[in-house]
Amino acid sequence: MKPAEKQREVLIVDDHPLIRKGLCDAIGETHDLKVCDEAGGLHEALEAVARRMPDMILLDLNLKDGNGWDFIKRVRAERGDVPILVVSVCDEEIYAARLLQAGANGYLMKDASIGQVIGAIRKVLRGDIAVSDAIASRLIRTATSANGKTGGRRRA
Repeated sequence: MKPAEKQREVLIVDDHPLIRKGLCDAIGETHDLKVCDEAGGLHEALEAVARRMPDMILLDLNLKDGNGWDFIKRVRAERGDVPILVVSVCDEEIYAARLLQAGANGYLMKDASIGQVIGAIRKVLRGDIAVSDAIASRLIRTATSANGKTGGRRRA
């Protein structure tokens, strides 16, 4: 990072203090990112967004007093531009596409490596979508089959 470059600020929203601590420590070891705040519940997280105006949000779906779905809806209504990366134990096969449609900018399972999470944070901050390779392939297959393209070869 060049001296004039500002570290990008990440808000961590997860109901488990141990998970928040691990993510804070991992992000703290990077040169280009820093944790600006953390929250364990929906209302606490919404207050942190208003107070801190983070560059991005790392979000769990299960919160103390609500859920990540409600949080995404509220953030999109109040501050539509902030990137949101969901990191959850909920099955990505079921939730990833639906969360992307709801306004998330990425989805990873909590069994992802720290390197994958940091890479996904950076990807989302660049304006890209961050999902696992398996989900990316599934989404591409779904999109191409919806357009009548299967990606396979036809036999003559």
